[in-house]
Amino acid sequence: MKSSLPPHSLRQTVNAFIGRCLAISLSYAMFCLPLTSFAQPLADYYVFYLPVNASDAWFGVRTKIPPQLRTIGGAPEPYLNIAFSLEYPFDTMRYYFLYMGNASELWLYEPAPARSVCAVKTSELLKITPATLVVGASSSVKYLFANAVRYGFECGGGDNYPVTVRWTMQDLIAFKAPVRRKAIDGGAFDASPMQITREGVPWMTYYWGYRLGMVESQSNWDEANRGASTQFATWHSFPTPTENFALTTLPPPFVEGEVTEYVNVNDFPKQPGGQYFYAARQADRVALDAIANWQRTGRAFNAGGYVNICRFYGGGKPGGPNTHFFTGDDKECALLKTLPFLAFEGTPFVADLPIVIPAAASGTTSPQAPTCRPGTRPLYRAYNNAYGPNGKNDWESNHRFVTNQADVDAMVAIGWADEGVVMCVPVVP
Repeated sequence: MKSSLPPHSLRQTVNAFIGRCLAISLSYAMFCLPLTSFAQPLADYYVFYLPVNASDAWFGVRTKIPPQLRTIGGAPEPYLNIAFSLEYPFDTMRYYFLYMGNASELWLYEPAPARSVCAVKTSELLKITPATLVVGASSSVKYLFANAVRYGFECGGGDNYPVTVRWTMQDLIAFKAPVRRKAIDGGAFDASPMQITREGVPWMTYYWGYRLGMVESQSNWDEANRGASTQFATWHSFPTPTENFALTTLPPPFVEGEVTEYVNVNDFPKQPGGQYFYAARQADRVALDAIANWQRTGRAFNAGGYVNICRFYGGGKPGGPNTHFFTGDDKECALLKTLPFLAFEGTPFVADLPIVIPAAASGTTSPQAPTCRPGTRPLYRAYNNAYGPNGKNDWESNHRFVTNQADVDAMVAIGWADEGVVMCVPVVP
């Protein structure tokens, strides 16, 4: 993926901007509203999948397409529990049982590591509700385990099949801020790590993808911790990297709104083609529609995908460019957050990222061009060459994002630079 700010090095751009203070017209500043409300809630990560004929009433349901998971550490693929497969015929069930308790709860049940061990009593369930799904929150869960007493797999109960609790495990489950992960085929997605500490020592991390549910696991067990609890002395098995699993490929994204293109020529007369802005929320569209100098171009693209798109603005800080910039590159987003002349304004929409097949995998001497997955189309980016081959031009940096290569070619004809495919956006089915 090409550099996002001017084609020159970011350091040159930083040095050029430092010391400059750009005036902002009142009409332009009016719609530069904070985007803190766009921080994605974790409820959109911890989702549950229902059969195709089920209602979408539950808060976390976003798709009827379950994630396809595969073991990546070398261990055999786990079987699908027949008792649950008829009602919940999903790959996820092979790794972790998921139940919908009611309209606002998701129950998670970790299967016992051996068929001769069963969990008993309702305390085995971690109930996740929307109120708990905030970054930094944690839940404490007590698991009671007993030896099976009938047929090698039932926990029993009642007078005929009494249960004897053999292990009491105390778990602390923490919900972490989303991080960038990749599916086996290279597709990028944002995921919230759910870190589990058992009996006071690291145990497992499960990754919950944005609108994907549980899609990845990572063993955190260290054999050096075996003596940390008496509960471990006779426990049957422990997490191992050989059983780690991951998402094979991303499903087609959902259309989650529209990003509308605006242009302002009058306030930026020196800029070839004018200044472009992309409104992903209705408040911005309402504000811009009320300002005569901002006009809709008739261009727009769908929002939707599995990565958060960062938005930055430089006009509100000394030395900053009077422009907004959007990027889905997590490393680029982190770097731009460190620049003093740019303000991070949140993540106004989600999109997909193109997949670049490495040269070794493609059988060629160079990587293949970025490609968009089925159900999406390319989003191209052009740069107005405010910093061109001959140095700084007399206009502000600006980027245009379009779904049509012909629009990019038209911008190149008036002096812009073609920066290629930077995102993929959903198409309407």
